[in-house]
Amino acid sequence: MRPPRGALLTYNAIQLALLPAAAPPLALYALARRKYRGIVAQRLGLGRVAARKGSPRFWIHALSVGEVNASSPLLDALSDAWPHAVFYLSASTASGLATLQNRKLPERAEVFALPYDLFFSVQRRIAEIRPDLFIVVETDIWPNLIWGLRAAGVPTVLANGSISSTAARRLRRLPGLARFLYGGFDRIVMQSQEDATRLKSLLGGLAEGLLAAPGNLKYDKLAGSTAGRGGEASFGLPADVPVLVAGSTHPGEEEQVFRAFMTLRADAGPVQLVLAPRDPGRGPEVAALAEKMGLCPVLRSRWREGEMVKGLLVLDTLGELIHCYGLATAAFVGGSLCPVGGHDLLEPASAGVPVLFGPHVESCFEAARELEEAGGGMEVGTWQELAAAWKRLLTDGEAAREMGRRAMAFVDSRRGVARKYVDIAGELLGELD
Repeated sequence: MRPPRGALLTYNAIQLALLPAAAPPLALYALARRKYRGIVAQRLGLGRVAARKGSPRFWIHALSVGEVNASSPLLDALSDAWPHAVFYLSASTASGLATLQNRKLPERAEVFALPYDLFFSVQRRIAEIRPDLFIVVETDIWPNLIWGLRAAGVPTVLANGSISSTAARRLRRLPGLARFLYGGFDRIVMQSQEDATRLKSLLGGLAEGLLAAPGNLKYDKLAGSTAGRGGEASFGLPADVPVLVAGSTHPGEEEQVFRAFMTLRADAGPVQLVLAPRDPGRGPEVAALAEKMGLCPVLRSRWREGEMVKGLLVLDTLGELIHCYGLATAAFVGGSLCPVGGHDLLEPASAGVPVLFGPHVESCFEAARELEEAGGGMEVGTWQELAAAWKRLLTDGEAAREMGRRAMAFVDSRRGVARKYVDIAGELLGELD
């Protein structure tokens, strides 16, 4: 499909018209938010990305922490298939960039912040990187970027895509918008057949040969090696007290989790809670709420070796949640008791842990439904139901272990998706027989 020049001209004209008024408040907002602070210059397209020698040249973009984590098996598979490749890895938030920088990267890799979708900033990065293939993981689709790459002759892939029924309904109200957003891709690879069907209904005939749904990359993300107890002391947790983990929680949700935990302690005796807010920068705020409710929280970022946690550890650090899931008797995944849409259910499942989640799981609906059908997950509608479910799992160890085994088996049975992306990349690069 050719770039929609009229739509792009309108899009950029609107940007230019709004920029003088919008730029100052947006700059203040970016500087005030921790996840954007420190990367504004890069996002404006200033500075250079270091040049690397090698072939082919992959540009992989992931919005933030969740998308960066989902991209890990893809990056590993591509680097195994093309050991001399160069990888340009971008993210849009400071936490996403930190997650990239903290993981083991291929030898020829550069990490940088994606520029804002301003025409000249995007064109400069494309000319500078000269990628042979561009892959965006899950979301963060920008018209100037995608159509600019297409105009430059760079094949583009949307990997692990998803589209909720709500998003599809909104796009349907604006004829042509779906084609403007998605029509520049050479391949659109969705997480599920349900996602592919929704997008196909929006794209019509354009979708023929464009869409595929081999499965969710996140199933390949973890090897399940974190299952089992051990290592509690490194988090200040006593080894003889059960641990519950609440991961990726949001404002309004922590209070409900704390209520469930306090009820559980009164009914079931000693138990430890590790709570990880979705935004680690909210750690002090979450700890203050816990203190107000009568708990004694310890911030992970301020924990000192040898210090014992007295009931509640607030995990305000990156990269440690999966290790805590491996210590848990049961886990709750946030963004689901409040209307956010849910977060990654597969991390605790791959650790062999029973997975609890609230009713708001539109962003991971298929995984939630299938995990529950497999016997590895359970929906809880209120904090009272969360407390009751946690209590059942603490008091019936065999039921908890069986639920954890089923959760891990569910993830194991769906691995192997990353290899299919290697085939897609090879086809677009013209290297398949």
